[in-house]
Amino acid sequence: EKPMHKVRLSPFMMSKTEVTVGQFRAFIADTGYRTEAEKGDGAPVWVQGSWTTKADGNWKNPYFTQNDTHPVTCVSWEDATAYCEWLSREEGRPYRLPTEAEWEYACRAGSDSEYAFGSDARHLKQYAWYAENAGKKTQPVARKRANDWGLFDMHGNVAEWCNDVYDPA
Repeated sequence: EKPMHKVRLSPFMMSKTEVTVGQFRAFIADTGYRTEAEKGDGAPVWVQGSWTTKADGNWKNPYFTQNDTHPVTCVSWEDATAYCEWLSREEGRPYRLPTEAEWEYACRAGSDSEYAFGSDARHLKQYAWYAENAGKKTQPVARKRANDWGLFDMHGNVAEWCNDVYDPA
């Protein structure tokens, strides 16, 4: 992103993949948690070439076929935070969403080029799922090449929640 600027980060760890449907399903089964979409007016879903909110749209019904190896979708920031809190209790160590700066640093994997693998977009299909190669739906995690730090799907597949937002100030 532009403009490039220096930030100071404390050491952190990040999952190699997005949270999968299977991982999220375990959280739901253990806690009985109901997502914001399930309690409210549904979720935005991609239907016939455009985003529309569907009352029955949620992580179990994103309006395309998924299995437990796909990244979970149709979850809010609150849902993602609740998952992190549950995982922290389950594993006895702290989990949280990354800050925007941490996420970008991890995505770039030490690179200052446009992508973690360089600036040649012709290589993007080796690292990322996007509309033209994914059939306009999510794909199982970790099927494309990882970045140099072993993180998968940092370019594409789904958007990830961060703990904060980018602030150019």
